Amino acid sequence: MTSNHFFQSGRFFKLLSYDLLIHHKRYLSVLASATIILLFMLVISMTAHEMHFGMRNYQGSLFLCLIAGGLFVSSSFPYLNSEKGTCHYLLLPASAFEKFLVEFVIRFVFFIPVALCLYWITTNLARLIAQPICLMQGYDSIIDSFTYKPLFKDATDSSSLFIGLGIFSLGTFMFSARLFFKRFAVMKSLLSGVTVLMLCLTCLVILSHIFIPETIGFDITLKDIPLRNGLTTITLFRDIIAGVSWLFCLPIGYFKLKELQG
Repeated sequence: MTSNHFFQSGRFFKLLSYDLLIHHKRYLSVLASATIILLFMLVISMTAHEMHFGMRNYQGSLFLCLIAGGLFVSSSFPYLNSEKGTCHYLLLPASAFEKFLVEFVIRFVFFIPVALCLYWITTNLARLIAQPICLMQGYDSIIDSFTYKPLFKDATDSSSLFIGLGIFSLGTFMFSARLFFKRFAVMKSLLSGVTVLMLCLTCLVILSHIFIPETIGFDITLKDIPLRNGLTTITLFRDIIAGVSWLFCLPIGYFKLKELQG
């Protein structure tokens, strides 16, 4: 059977087109709803009182958008929500890798650039709407236009790398964890993420008691040794965890889908 082949570009693009044809209304409605809600939130925030609405004031909405993006990523493989949908999906003439890659492309390669562009457009549109409203209310407010450049202006290269890779690794975890659950997949993925985090913290506590006997209770005692260029052992460990986690999350998700497909 052709579905036993690992990858075929023609078959991959047919599956991608099929998915977009079936779910394009859902994707568009999610983006449109998120954009409208974000626009109203920003306009209300900008016109609430006289103020200097600077880059720091955008951080709350940006954080909410990251949460919304995480929920969208964790809603991958929608066919697996029911037995009938699962059977239909697994019988599609495509390999497990092609099915996994289609979902990854839609939720990472397509969604992230589109979401970033929409956020920039929405924030600047909200600014254009809010400025005349502030004038009508008699507010002498200053509203800065949003740009991505200053977000990491005061951060070191190491912390910027950690933030970027950390968000991507967390996204790949939510993306792959969904394959282990059918009903309430988003909620169960979040709970599994919290469970993994607690297990990691527990391991660190145990290691602290083993190697540093003066550790008390649930404290985590780590010796932070300076290396070079502002890098320390803790920041190096943190960057490595953020940088390599996705290398484990994605293969685990692929092999789980391969197991389901048989």
